[in-house]
This record gives sequence, C-alpha cells and structure tokens, in this order.
Amino acid sequence: MVTGLNRLLATVLALVAVPRDVPAIWPFSTGERNSSPTVSQKRAPTLKGMPNFDFSQVPGLNLSKCPTGAGGKKIVARVNGREITAERLVAEVRVAGARQNASGAAQKAGWEGALSQPVLDSLIQRSLIEEYADQHQIVVSNAMVDALIRKENAQLPPGRKLEDDAIHNGQSQDDLRYTIRSRELLRLVREHIGTGVQPATTDTLMKFVQNNPVVTTRSEEIRASHILLVAKDGVSTQLLETIRNKSEAVHAELESGLDFAEAARKYSQDYLTAARGGDLGYFTRGKMYANFDAAAFALQPGNFTRVIKTPIGFHIIKVTDRRPDNAQEAYRQEEARRAFDQWMAKALKSAKVEKYL
Repeated sequence: MVTGLNRLLATVLALVAVPRDVPAIWPFSTGERNSSPTVSQKRAPTLKGMPNFDFSQVPGLNLSKCPTGAGGKKIVARVNGREITAERLVAEVRVAGARQNASGAAQKAGWEGALSQPVLDSLIQRSLIEEYADQHQIVVSNAMVDALIRKENAQLPPGRKLEDDAIHNGQSQDDLRYTIRSRELLRLVREHIGTGVQPATTDTLMKFVQNNPVVTTRSEEIRASHILLVAKDGVSTQLLETIRNKSEAVHAELESGLDFAEAARKYSQDYLTAARGGDLGYFTRGKMYANFDAAAFALQPGNFTRVIKTPIGFHIIKVTDRRPDNAQEAYRQEEARRAFDQWMAKALKSAKVEKYL
C-alpha cells in the first residue's frame, strides 16, 4: 500500500511541479499574454488521460506542525527570513485544486495534499522574485493592477470577467489581485534581469532564425513611448478642449527640453506605462489605432509627434527605436528567459529556505 501511494504521489508531483524552463509562477496564476512572438512557449502538462487514481488515499494538507510567524499567523516556510503564510498556501492550493474537478471531500482533500509541495515550491520562487524586486526598487502599484485587470477583461468574451473566474476558482478579490501583481512582478523582474542581454551578431541571428522560423514575422516594428491624457469619445466639447489644451501644454514643455520619460511619469494617465516613462515596447503596424500608427511609423528614433487624438484620448508619441523585423527582439526575449532561469537556479541554491510542511 505504501509503495503504491508513493508511486501515486510521484505521478502527481511530476504532473504539477513547476518545470525549470517555465516562468516561475506557473501554473498557479493566469497565463501571460504577449503580442510579441516568442520561442516555442512551453505548455503546462495536462492531466487529461491521467489514470483514474483514488486521491482519497493521499493525506490531506496538514498544517498542525507549522509555527506562528511574526505577524501572528501560521507560516509554512521562510525564505531568507521572508515568511510564507499558511493562509497564502491554502489559497493557492485551492485554486490549483479547483482545476482538477475532484469530486467528494476525500478526493478534494487528497488533491490538496498532493498539490501542497509543488505549490509551496512555487511560492518560494515568488518570494525570491519579491526579494529581488525590493532590492532593485521594482514596484507594481495598485493602479497598475487595476489597469491590468481592465486590460484582461477587455480581451475576454462579452459578459465574462476575471473577477467571476476568480470566484469560480475559489479566489477572493484580494487573491486575484495578488495573482495579477505576482505575474506582473515576474515580468518586470525577468525584464530587469535580461537588460544585460547583448544584441545578436548577424551570424547568431541567422542561426536563431533558422532554428526558430515561426517566431520571426519579418514585419517592420518600432519601439515607442507615449503620454496619454484620457478623453474618450462622447465627452463634452468643453471638456475635450480642456484636455486638448492640457496636452498641448505638455507638448510645449517637451519642446522646451523636458525629458519625455519624466513627462510621462508626471502627466500620463496610462498607468501601465507611465511608471516606465511611457514605454510601450515594440509593436508592428496594425497594433494601435490607425492615426496613432501613421504618426508613430512616420517618425525617426529620438523624435516625438504633435498631439494625436484617438478614441481614448490625446497622445504624444516618441519613437525610441525601429527595426526592419523583430527577430532581434525574439532573440532578446529568449536570452532574457535563459538569464532569468539561471538567476532563479542560483537564487534557489544560495537561499536559506526553511520549510515547515
């Protein structure tokens, strides 16, 4: 019986454990969306076709031996002194367990017990990411989380919202915000770690394209930043003119020498990009509103547009780079992932991790 149970647990752990080459908070957060092509993104292993095990044999999640942390709550681990609470583990385990559609209390408890260790490992990685972010002043503000949720909801089918999905998966709204914040923090930390990636040489890029033909669109793309003052279609003429005049005043400051990134942080109402100096990253034609596209692609790097009106407001756009195709960016993203994976492996090896489960 013990041997069979061990085999069962080994199978479960193999299926749900976080692979080393998959972003660290998979699979316990919503998936990343990225319009830029990437190299053969790894997929989470599916449980379909798995033998119909009786998970009532698996011991449930047992927190009885967990100590009380500095905040008065039970903790399941410390990572370099940072506490991971039992409350957070239980919330994440329930979300992961909800996806398995286990029937019956005993089956559900068994799933949660089997999932607890891989989920805890994922939370340990999150803790290391949070530590890195603190050390490098990388912050995901509440306004950024709000903007990300609005963006995600806009991409969902009509009538469906992330908040509803969270309730279905047993998440509170705070849990949902934690997940969104963690995912964005992962993206920013991975981007920060990857800043040292050097552009590929011509020979390296040719080999990269040959090995990964699907990731290269061969479309012209630019990297741009913008300053947005929101004025959606339908606002009163008086308000529209007020916002236009404010945009023109910002434009005048830029012409007088105000740094564009500083102006974006000060004035832009696009909270997802303002903290990054308005940086929109790289994009190809057709990704933005038509007049936004036309104005941006007409610029050479280092120049900015006049005030441009789109259905969401007034923009001032600055182009910072342009490329004939995005193979170089795909290469950079792949190398940045590799750099992040190497950093995570090193961080895990050197971290002081205390588990109490």
